[in-house]
Amino acid sequence: MSAAADEQQCPKEPFETDRNKIAAAIDSGPALARALGSEHQSSTKPDAWALTDGVTSEGGGGLAPPAQEGKPVSLSARVEYDAKSYVARYVRTDAALRDNRLTDERYFTRTVRPTVEQARDIACLVNQLLNPPVSPLKKETASTKKRRTDPAEIVVIAPPRPCSNEYTDGHWESLVLRVGGAAATVSPALSCSDAGRLEALLSSTVGASFLNTGK
Repeated sequence: MSAAADEQQCPKEPFETDRNKIAAAIDSGPALARALGSEHQSSTKPDAWALTDGVTSEGGGGLAPPAQEGKPVSLSARVEYDAKSYVARYVRTDAALRDNRLTDERYFTRTVRPTVEQARDIACLVNQLLNPPVSPLKKETASTKKRRTDPAEIVVIAPPRPCSNEYTDGHWESLVLRVGGAAATVSPALSCSDAGRLEALLSSTVGASFLNTGK
């Protein structure tokens, strides 16, 4: 693969894509407690991570599976990926069905460090989405355009996602890409295919098969 083609498949910024640098950053980071790598249950809702660079995918509601009295019902799920500290976490919210009402909410979390390849795959895809490939006819125009240097946050919200008919109107979801921790300055409409690819990467990183990202 040529250098130009590789750059198009995996732009070098804003997220780090150099394997050696990613490996060094992961190795130099504090060790995660062994308990964090296993699913942990709590009755207290974990606070969302305050990310400066990273990705958050969250969703819930919609068509719930049939549930029997006293059985758990899944309410929502969130995956957070910190691209600076190379840590990922999922938070899954369940409740119990009692007297036709949802009670006793419980929160299940798992925190992991991605592998070097997982971190690089996420970075490559995010960088593609932030810096979409330029067609040959537009290269000359694009080269004269001043490169954006201010921090940005890309927010994609789909309640429900327009290209999916598996959910009812009660479904909600969001996909947020953060660069530099600034307030939202751009809100492009990522395709469902792009969002699905990113969600699938996040899901595989934290081992969250319950997210059903195989779209």
